[in-house]
Amino acid sequence: MADKSLNRTEFVAAVAAQSGQSQAAVSGVVDAFFAVLSESVGNGVKVSIPGWMAAEQTFREARTGRNPQTGEAIQSRPAMA
Repeated sequence: MADKSLNRTEFVAAVAAQSGQSQAAVSGVVDAFFAVLSESVGNGVKVSIPGWMAAEQTFREARTGRNPQTGEAIQSRPAMA
């Protein structure tokens, strides 16, 4: 894993500098990208950008766990993973 990270503001500034576009324009594109990604995956569509990323919604069955304070067995809810 990388030792460094880029927050959203730094990412937008770097893309703006690299592309010659304004930070406002790049910010709008980043917002639109994540809106489309979120909506698509939320509707069950797999989004794939070969060589870079793939995102899809998956389902995980409920399972039994333990309450760490009481030791009582608890049933988790089914979840989208």
